[in-house]
Amino acid sequence: EERNANQVADLNILYFQLSEQAFMRKETDKGIAWLGKIQTAKLLKSVQFGGEFIFNLVGNAISWLTVNKKFDLAYTFLNVYKKKGKGFNYHY
Repeated sequence: EERNANQVADLNILYFQLSEQAFMRKETDKGIAWLGKIQTAKLLKSVQFGGEFIFNLVGNAISWLTVNKKFDLAYTFLNVYKKKGKGFNYHY
């Protein structure tokens, strides 16, 4: 059975990092494209292992998307925490 890498590994952190680099180089379209690859269903699991680091990545992504008027994509990140009620209940 053939599988994609994102089926066996959580590539979200990589996508966040690549998007951040693209935005810093003023390659907005690339940055948005990388953020579009993020599997939001895996974000809560990522937070369990990455804690504050993941929250910072998500916050930066939302900031970049908001500045670039990509509110629908930004909302997909916010909605993950809103639905689960986990955003502010996370304890370190």
